[in-house]
Order: sequence, then C-alpha cells, then structure tokens
Amino acid sequence: MKSILVIGAGKFGHHLAEYLCEMNNDVMLVDKNETLIDEYSDKVTTAQIGDFTIKSNLAALGVEDYDFVFVCTGDFQDSLVITSYLKELGA
Repeated sequence: MKSILVIGAGKFGHHLAEYLCEMNNDVMLVDKNETLIDEYSDKVTTAQIGDFTIKSNLAALGVEDYDFVFVCTGDFQDSLVITSYLKELGA
C-alpha cells in the first residue's frame, strides 16, 4: 500500500484518486472547492479543503511523507506554483 496525495478534485483528479483507492492505496484528495471535496470525500481515504497554491498549506500536509504526489489542477499557473512548492518542500 502506497501513500498518495492528489491535489485537485476536478474531472481527472477525482477519478485518479478513486482508482488509486480501489487499488488499496492510502489516498488524500485535496482541493479548494468545498463542493467537490464534499462530493468525493467518501470515496477516498481522506479529503481536505484548502488553497494549496499557498506554500504553508502544502507544508501542513506533510508532503514529504507521501510516496507519490499528483498535481491535477485545471489551471496551468496553479500547477506550476504547486509543483514548485512541492519540490522545495521535499515531495
């Protein structure tokens, strides 16, 4: 079993998270959209609402402890910012 963080609960992100859970992985799904998290929180191990373009919010997740991190945001700029922060934080 792997520990996996999926950032972004849109069309791709939530399907990926659900599939990874079905493969018996420990999956945390995060997004800034409360409606999406409410909708998919029962299909993953854990879910959290927050703006993860803010470095301190990513740091609070303990990103360095995950085996894999997937950035699945629909906004290219947000993806770049998040990926840059993840690298700095040791993901």
